[in-house]
Amino acid sequence: MRLPSVAIAPIGESSARRLMVHWRGAGVWLAFWNARGRLVWHDRQGPRVWTRLLVHSGLVRSEIRRAVRGALAREASPAPPTWGSFLGLAALPILQRKRIVGVVTAAWRQGEPDEDFQRFCDRARLDAQAIVQAAAVLPSYGADWATQWGAMLQFMVQQARESEENARQIESFTRNLGDTYEELNLVYSVGGMLSLDDAPHDMLQRLGREMLTVCKAAGIVFVQHVEPASGGFAAPAREVRAPRCVCVGQAPEDPATLRRLAETMGVGVGSLPLEGAAPSYVLRNNADELPEFSWAADWLDHIVALPLDRDGRRLGAMIALNRTDGGDYSSIEVKFLRALADRVTSFLESQHLYDELADLLMGLLHALISSIDAKDPYTCGHSQRVAAMSRRLAQAAGFEPAECHRVYLAGLLHDVGKIGIPDAILCKPGKLTEEEFRILRKHPEIGARILSQIRQVQDLLPGVLYHHERMDGRGYPHRLAGKDIPLLGRIICLADCFDAMTTNRTYRSALPIDLALAEVRRCAGTQFDPELAEKFLEMDPKTLLAELNGAPGSEAGGGARADAVRELGGHESVGSVSPQSLGAVVKGWQRLQRRQLH
Repeated sequence: MRLPSVAIAPIGESSARRLMVHWRGAGVWLAFWNARGRLVWHDRQGPRVWTRLLVHSGLVRSEIRRAVRGALAREASPAPPTWGSFLGLAALPILQRKRIVGVVTAAWRQGEPDEDFQRFCDRARLDAQAIVQAAAVLPSYGADWATQWGAMLQFMVQQARESEENARQIESFTRNLGDTYEELNLVYSVGGMLSLDDAPHDMLQRLGREMLTVCKAAGIVFVQHVEPASGGFAAPAREVRAPRCVCVGQAPEDPATLRRLAETMGVGVGSLPLEGAAPSYVLRNNADELPEFSWAADWLDHIVALPLDRDGRRLGAMIALNRTDGGDYSSIEVKFLRALADRVTSFLESQHLYDELADLLMGLLHALISSIDAKDPYTCGHSQRVAAMSRRLAQAAGFEPAECHRVYLAGLLHDVGKIGIPDAILCKPGKLTEEEFRILRKHPEIGARILSQIRQVQDLLPGVLYHHERMDGRGYPHRLAGKDIPLLGRIICLADCFDAMTTNRTYRSALPIDLALAEVRRCAGTQFDPELAEKFLEMDPKTLLAELNGAPGSEAGGGARADAVRELGGHESVGSVSPQSLGAVVKGWQRLQRRQLH
């Protein structure tokens, strides 16, 4: 079925094969041509009359190519084939964003042989009687076949192209997501070697305590320059950034005092490039006698300051204060401190790179997820809000910080399967048909299939696959019930539904937060895990709403809530809205809830 001279095909081979088999059953022969008018696929197993004509007659091939050139040139009234009305031929353009990317030709029997057909066969040196006998087994269609069935054929070809494009997008998205997680996993692996598994504050405190057991310093101080995260996306992975100052032993804890001490020693912390060569250390064994340290004379006797520099940037300073034996610091002790300072510099540099890469890669993940949410303007920011609520609920349920971060990632990715759902269904303003519902309900399985190819996110799959399951077994895709639903799926289900209730959608307005919480209470045990619902309801609604409004992309959600409040009388309090208005909104929401449109 594939010709040796294939160029850029307007449709894939498997799609072309399915279409040719389908139309072959109706006695119609199909062929596909690229935008240069070259034959790419044709039905070798189609009606024998056409395979014989195509192979044995150059004049027939010329007639078909003339029709193809006419379709590529957008001819309004193409000339009919010269073989008369016995055999019909239609050349239909294949479009991509109004640009012709190929042509599909269809040929069929449309009448009885006439004089034009006989003359054509004589001119082409064809056996007219043999051709008529071969065509006798085919159904006969009228001359208006192209008008009646041509549009359907074009539609089927276009649908096949869109399916192929969706498959390519899913493959590309999977590959990009896999590359992102491979890079993030490498960052974590390198970080583990450099003890980045621990918070910088804990790591430096542990190092400081070890230093005090080896050297005779009375106190160790680390003064850091902590650059703010560029995008804020890495914050979930490490909830608290490293403090600027870490003190161990006998040392003042006031950050301003410690920064002044570093400035006085000439190792001030800053992010600007250094000018000239910086000293490897600054030693003052008689600090209490120096006028520049008069402000610290009550507690400072000896001090060694070691700048933590890398590539012209000052990351911070390590300072050893006083001595437990009252003596001076020797050159050997200073070299020992310098060696430790070099390791601290590597640690801080690695920490800085870790944060930057985590910001970059999480930013890429957010961008990918936002591109999916943006397919429907009503759900813009939805995944980020669901992720934030899911993490908050996991924290309330007593999860460890690392587990909460995985819940956050699962919330981000829960709707990734919508990349495989046509925009016409996601953005449809009216009621969906049963077939459209069936397609929409595929998105959890599409998302799980995408992520199943990525080793680093296997533990997130239950949240993606099961976030539309219900405790009463009426959810989808597998109708799991109760504790058979993985905990991650139950968490994201609750967060997903709450965000759906409190944001505008194409099919209904948002509920005020009090009504949404009442719905969570009502559906505990049927749709939601009752224990999780109880934890959720124990959260302060105003605080939760503030968290939602602070999540990336949440402006749409906040506006939706405000619109709903205005529509229901201008108040967020349930008691301020008329019972009739509340009843109408709640009944509408419950009807949609039963259809699983969250």
